[in-house]
Amino acid sequence: MKFKNKTFEEIYDFIAVRAVVKELKDCYGVFT
Repeated sequence: MKFKNKTFEEIYDFIAVRAVVKELKDCYGVFT
């Protein structure tokens, strides 16, 4: 945030979730 000169309110995607799965159908199962 300091590097880009942004405030906390300007950061919308501060929390991200990444799931690494072998197949696409498994990805949907992770988030349900």
